[in-house]
Amino acid sequence: RDIAVVHALLLSSGVKANEICRRAQEIRDPPSQMMLDLQHMVKSPLPPIPRCEEHAFAARRLIKNIELSNRQLDDAAEHLANSTVPSLRRKIQAVDEHISLKLTPLVRAAADDADAFSTEITTTCTLAAKQLNDSIDLILRRRRRRLRWARRGGYVVLEWMLLGIMWWVWMIVVVVRLARGIVKGVVVGVRWVFWL
Repeated sequence: RDIAVVHALLLSSGVKANEICRRAQEIRDPPSQMMLDLQHMVKSPLPPIPRCEEHAFAARRLIKNIELSNRQLDDAAEHLANSTVPSLRRKIQAVDEHISLKLTPLVRAAADDADAFSTEITTTCTLAAKQLNDSIDLILRRRRRRLRWARRGGYVVLEWMLLGIMWWVWMIVVVVRLARGIVKGVVVGVRWVFWL
């Protein structure tokens, strides 16, 4: 009997092993999530692969994808170092030369002209400058005078309006307090008369 049990166990283990081998060699009809993610990552359709080789295939594909990305990164870095950076350096040098050779002398000349003009105005044309300054002051004073009466009148109207509003509010408060006092007096008088 023990031999039969061992024989049955060996046969069932063999059947199970055979089924495991068969399932390992079959191709999944809906691919596993790992294979779908890999297909999405490499952006190309994947060939049908047995279940037991999925992990090795995914590892090889990922290594190939990483190597391709690394090669593209190296190519981009080489392109940057060989063509983009020298081009930018040439442009920066051209701008620097333009500033130092053309714009700086123009700015210096403009500053010298402004200094000479200021000196000329303060030394030779002092009377004309004073007359110009006085006429500008006169125009500004006249303009301020014209608007002075409007400002004063506006402030007076605003002041009286606020004062009137405050008196009306005070009058309402007094009338309300007077009415409350009268009503309270009437109530107290009625209670006193009727001995409540």
